Amino acid sequence: MLQFEEFQKAISDFQLYLSDLDVRNAFKAFDVNNNGVLEYDEFIKVLIGPMPSVRRQVVEKAFEHLDVNRVGLIDIDYCKRHYDASRHIEALRGKRTPEELKAEFEETFDQHHSLI
Repeated sequence: MLQFEEFQKAISDFQLYLSDLDVRNAFKAFDVNNNGVLEYDEFIKVLIGPMPSVRRQVVEKAFEHLDVNRVGLIDIDYCKRHYDASRHIEALRGKRTPEELKAEFEETFDQHHSLI
């Protein structure tokens, strides 16, 4: 999360040369929920824009499959236990072992979970 002053400093540090008004307007555009703080999710949503409907349908179907308890949440431990890295394209091509890929998969969850 970034306060306005931190956002302003980042703009300056990256030498984007925006006017004060442009920096304020950019911050307001990214601060979708208007809480005065630029949050990572807000920033990404503005940069990426809306998800295409076809992709959204695939994501929803995957979520439904992983929401085994039907409570609107995905259990990380369930995902870790059921992930079959032997079917990953790099394992199939012999570039990496299933054990390496599974460890990387689990690390992704662990890193994200530690940020929350």
